[in-house]
Parts: sequence; structure tokens; C-alpha cells
Amino acid sequence: PRFPVLFSNTLRYNLDPFDHYTDEQLWDALEAVQLKTKNNTLKDKLNTKIAEYGSNFSVGECQLVCVARAIFKQSKILLIDEATAHVDTKTDELIPKFLREKFTNQTILTIARRLNTIMDNDKICYYERWYYCRI
Repeated sequence: PRFPVLFSNTLRYNLDPFDHYTDEQLWDALEAVQLKTKNNTLKDKLNTKIAEYGSNFSVGECQLVCVARAIFKQSKILLIDEATAHVDTKTDELIPKFLREKFTNQTILTIARRLNTIMDNDKICYYERWYYCRI
């Protein structure tokens, strides 16, 4: 998400607000988006407090938490709005790869400005100067 939404609560709550998943499942999701390393260094692990709007995480880390959270949603359609905006090059490469690997049975609608983030998509529609151009 271009503007990732994190709640002022724990990392666990931000991944699993209804407490349906085990610690192991949550760590697997964090590992899949390569956030486990950062969180292994945090004192309280999954109970680490996230400040209002995730201000104690970088924007890229907040985006990765949101992507990890999507694993548990299991929606048939996943809407990604500029998931790689405001991230470093490594994360920019990670997110599209992760989405292709983890969401193979879902339809992913991606809003993107960077062509490299959608090059492997099955179909691409684009707009030029607010006019639909083609698929």
C-alpha cells in the first residue's frame, strides 16, 4: 500500500487482530516478507508495540507488515496500491516476487507507477493522461 495502515498496538495485533493464528504462523509470514530478521532484534518480538501510524518503523517496513497481513486474509481478490512506493531497491524487488509466489490462487489488481513491478503480470492495463489505453 502506498500509505500503509498500522494500528497503535502490538505487531501481533497488526498481523492478526482476531488472534486466529499461532506465533509460528505469524513468524512464517514475517520471514516470507523478510521482516523476521528485524523483529528478532526487537526486545518484545511479536508483542513489540507499534507506535501511532507505525512511526517506529520505516515506511517500507510498514508496507511489508501490511503485505504479511494479507497472507492471513485469504481473499480471492487482492488490491495492491503502489506497494513498492517509498521503499528501497531490495524491497522493491521483494514485494512483487512475494506476491507472485504467495498469492497464486488469487486475482491481484496492482496499481503501479514502476513498470518493473508489474512486468510479470498476466495482463496489464495502462492509462496515459487519464485515458484508458489498452490491455
